[in-house]
Amino acid sequence: MTTEVLLDTNTYLRLAKRIRPAVGRQFGQVPYVLIILKAVEDEVHQSSKLRFKNPWFDEPEFAQERMAKQVRLSAVDKSQIELVRDVLLGIVQLDIDKYTSNKRSPPGRTDCWLLAYG
Repeated sequence: MTTEVLLDTNTYLRLAKRIRPAVGRQFGQVPYVLIILKAVEDEVHQSSKLRFKNPWFDEPEFAQERMAKQVRLSAVDKSQIELVRDVLLGIVQLDIDKYTSNKRSPPGRTDCWLLAYG
């Protein structure tokens, strides 16, 4: 049985060009496998800043790797994840100062989606 290691957007963007292939390849004695959710791809496509800083993101070799190894979720799984994501976002909003101290940004929708999946 493999242990999934879920990559968030920042981690994927840092690893994808350095480790080939980055997603779906088993490593270690456990073994581990790096996975990515479509939410990561959506976050990059929705952010002009991320697209500008990572122009390689939609190059065919990277896009094909992500599509081939992307986790597919059922409608039921997606709705359950959305409910948990909304709860997590609500918790962040209850004490936003806690998440923005020292010039940090609070967890966003994609971060909370990935936490809910986990």
